[in-house]
Amino acid sequence: MKQRDEQLDGIRGFLIFLVVLGHLLEIAIKNGCGESGLVYHVYFLIYTFHMPVMIFLSGYFSKKDTAPEKLVRTLLVPYILFNFIFWLWYSRKPDTLLVSRLAMWYMLSLFFWRLLIRPVASIRYAWIFVLVLSLYIGILESDGDFLNMKRLLSFFPYFVSGYLLSSSQLDQIRGTSKIVSCLMVLALVFAAKLMIGKGIPAEFLMMKESYGHYWLSDKNGMIFRLGCLMMGYAFTGCLISLFPRKTRLFSWMGKRTVTIYFFHVFVIKLAEMMVKKTGYVFHNELLVLGAFGILALAVCILFGSDIVQNIYKKTMSAVNSVLMRRTAGQGSDNIA
Repeated sequence: MKQRDEQLDGIRGFLIFLVVLGHLLEIAIKNGCGESGLVYHVYFLIYTFHMPVMIFLSGYFSKKDTAPEKLVRTLLVPYILFNFIFWLWYSRKPDTLLVSRLAMWYMLSLFFWRLLIRPVASIRYAWIFVLVLSLYIGILESDGDFLNMKRLLSFFPYFVSGYLLSSSQLDQIRGTSKIVSCLMVLALVFAAKLMIGKGIPAEFLMMKESYGHYWLSDKNGMIFRLGCLMMGYAFTGCLISLFPRKTRLFSWMGKRTVTIYFFHVFVIKLAEMMVKKTGYVFHNELLVLGAFGILALAVCILFGSDIVQNIYKKTMSAVNSVLMRRTAGQGSDNIA
């Protein structure tokens, strides 16, 4: 049995922590902190790299050929189940049933990415092809995002490049000078600060709207998106270079990202409801960062626990036994 890569597990654990933290910080931003203070700057910085790196690693770990049936069992069926639950909670309108709720867009995108990666990767200059597609999709205006196709195509270059990366190339990235990587991180943080100063919203980094939505011309929109994509790649290299080879807690979380990703959304929704009901306004930004950082870590530990893992596996096994003709293993407990 192939030994797990503890460093990459640790990076995934760190990223899933940032996913939870980012969603919590969004609540504070909408309820007092605003879009100019420290909380927003941290939030913006998180969104410059946490999904790009996670998607890149998802591509890297998708080299093994996976049968479509297994993808349906491990990704599509859980997505349908959880997205339906959130649809009942949020809307219940028939015309919104196919809209990905909250963070569910990523799980559906991961299903399509893994389904499409082999034929796409066989294309000559595949990465250039999907990069051009990513830039082009931002031009198109549309009402809504059917099956989150905009984000699926916009983030696809990260998945393809991760898939095409060899283990020897990964080792070369790991061997990058720590001083160079640290200087690059500082430059990227400065670039993020400049973007905030230029009025680029964090939502732009999520790539779910057209350029026109942000009052950008097609040319400027593509330039900004290309810059954001390159920032994501630079952060990916720096994180792989700088992240410790062994981090017990983050490595543990990195092996359990599926349940953390799915179930943390319930905490986010409950927190939103509590803040709305009480009318609470966040003021002390350092306290917000500290408290939400602790809460995010606690959420990761709770939903990564063996109890939650077993509940999830048994539930999905039961659902799959009803929906699918034959039963099968549940697959990996991480989303990369």
